Amino acid sequence: MIIADPTQLQWLILLPIVSGIFWFGTKLKHKKMSLFYSHTTFTLNSYKKELILVIFVILALILAKTQPQYGQKWTHTYKSSMDIVIALDLSTSMLATDTQPNRLSRAKQEVQLLLQKLTAHRVALIGFTETAFTHVPLTTDHSIVSLFLDELDPGFNSSSGTGFSDLMIKSSYLLRESAKNERVLIILSDGELSNESIDDSVKLAKKNNLKIITIGIGTTKGSPIPIQKNNSQVFLKDTNNQIVISKFNPKSLETLSKESNGTFLESSDEQLVSSKVYKLIKNYEQNDFKEKQRQNQVPRYHTLVIIATILLILTLRNQFTKKHPRLRNSND
Repeated sequence: MIIADPTQLQWLILLPIVSGIFWFGTKLKHKKMSLFYSHTTFTLNSYKKELILVIFVILALILAKTQPQYGQKWTHTYKSSMDIVIALDLSTSMLATDTQPNRLSRAKQEVQLLLQKLTAHRVALIGFTETAFTHVPLTTDHSIVSLFLDELDPGFNSSSGTGFSDLMIKSSYLLRESAKNERVLIILSDGELSNESIDDSVKLAKKNNLKIITIGIGTTKGSPIPIQKNNSQVFLKDTNNQIVISKFNPKSLETLSKESNGTFLESSDEQLVSSKVYKLIKNYEQNDFKEKQRQNQVPRYHTLVIIATILLILTLRNQFTKKHPRLRNSND
């Protein structure tokens, strides 16, 4: 048996105090009665029984306060603690319309649907190009995340290209206080990298224990990139004045997710993948749930409280049913 709170044993000092008061009161009563009667059949035995019952009541309550525990049972301390960073590609190529209405709008739609499911999780929002910027730190207030998400566009970042290295650094900082196996980064991007090696990003992800889910947006066929110029819409052109055709590059996203023990998913006009992302996160939590099974001691103070209650009832019953001692005068 284990005593969870041994400090409560200090109340055992009540036992000799109560016993002394009870015994002294009984003796005093006997002495007063002897003054009026020359002979009595007064006995202390009944009072001894009451005293023993009172002592056991107090003892049982004190032991209950120590919270005794014995026996063991398995418990599952399941609590969702996954912290999630959602990173949205804000490069100019995300304005391509090979996914309707465009890649950026499709990515935002996926995030909004995902936020509706992640009600118990802390979520952060990052917009990134070659550099990353935290728009919303980790929070359970998803309405704030949704509000900032609607406002994000390629104008937020000065760079128009795409890179993952700075994103790995900023995400790792946001997740620095999260458990190593509970750091999830969700990237929504078309995978078109600027002049960056994906190997550097993979190293950073592994170093900081990031589990990365990548969601690819766009098609390998690609499309031109519409931009606003002089209050009119034109297509982005390169230095040779040729229209740029932006193409979805799944390879970089697949590599990043695979090397970080994550998953690559592809969003298309035919299928949104937010539900799949949510299932992946729940699977991560299920694995973590198994690790949190533990064997606990079973509290048993209830038994002592019941015993104390029964003894107290017996004590009161004796008080109400006890006959007055039979006293006899010497003249009888």
